[in-house]
Amino acid sequence: MLNGQDEPRVVGYVRTYVSNIEVVNYQINMIHRFCFDNGYICDGTYIDNMSTAFCEKDRERAEGLGLSTSRGRQVFMNWELMMLRALQGELDIILVDCYQRLYNGPEQKMILEAICRDMGVTIIEIGPYSPEECKCMPIIYHCAAMSEHRPISGLKAIDKLYEEASRLCSSRGRLYLDWNNMSRKWYEKIKEDDVPKIIVVTRLELLNRKLCSVVEIAKNAKIFSLEEGCIEIHRDCSWLRDTKKVVIYDKQRTLHERDISEIQQEKFEVFTRTKTKWDIADMYIDTIRSGMTGLGNLVETLNCYDVVLMDSLVKLGENAGVLFKVLRRLNKPLYTLKEGEILWNTMELPEGQYTMSV
Repeated sequence: MLNGQDEPRVVGYVRTYVSNIEVVNYQINMIHRFCFDNGYICDGTYIDNMSTAFCEKDRERAEGLGLSTSRGRQVFMNWELMMLRALQGELDIILVDCYQRLYNGPEQKMILEAICRDMGVTIIEIGPYSPEECKCMPIIYHCAAMSEHRPISGLKAIDKLYEEASRLCSSRGRLYLDWNNMSRKWYEKIKEDDVPKIIVVTRLELLNRKLCSVVEIAKNAKIFSLEEGCIEIHRDCSWLRDTKKVVIYDKQRTLHERDISEIQQEKFEVFTRTKTKWDIADMYIDTIRSGMTGLGNLVETLNCYDVVLMDSLVKLGENAGVLFKVLRRLNKPLYTLKEGEILWNTMELPEGQYTMSV
């Protein structure tokens, strides 16, 4: 029993920063599913599709909430109406895909937290929610390296991901959001979850970190990147028996460049000699001293080779996106010794499956 009511008074909140009704509907569908599964009756959804500039007619609401009345301030009218209702003790729960959706800067954040604290309003982030029977809903993953106090650029990126996910495969998904590169909560969950899934990201490099490569995640998922397109694991290794001109790339974290280069080269030579009909044409190795010079040289000359051969994608880390984009543009395959699969696939998916244009 909340505030003398038999049922909690629940509302949803939607805010977008792109002009696309599908992004609004995506958030609304997440709210409706959460309410249905948890026995809530939603008493309306407040929607702010973009903002307007402050004008005199907004003054009464602004003063009621303690907001600035300066000209040019961004106004989210329905957010203000919702917070006035909370201030009057008429709300118990606010449902939103992610907490940062509820403010655009320090002023809104301070007022939001003060009203919710004083009036006993609970905010529930429904983004990651998924009932057991819907575990295969797409995952929208984003890592936003920014201040949580000014989240707009990160939210714009999420809106773009919703837009793409809606076009690709589903009108409802799960939002996994890490707010900086040090936070790994949802990234770790993606790694550990062995349920086949669809993952939509801004850039593939967000899934390629030191402890786990994007190819390992791709073994259990279809991955769509707004920047690089679709990747899948190729399991047909018959092409290893074709004559290819190969370039090798490796990245070391040691100062002993000369010794490491010789060891790595021998390892690649044994592989190509015993497992393939490939000829090694060139080799680029980056060390602590060289930075990413080798990768840069590889990208510039990539059109001269048939295949890129690597030890493991983990070594690329967040620089993976640089190589991925060029590979896709030139339609060049990539093979890694550790993962043992072709990572890159520029072909369209079979009809009836999810496809994506770049």
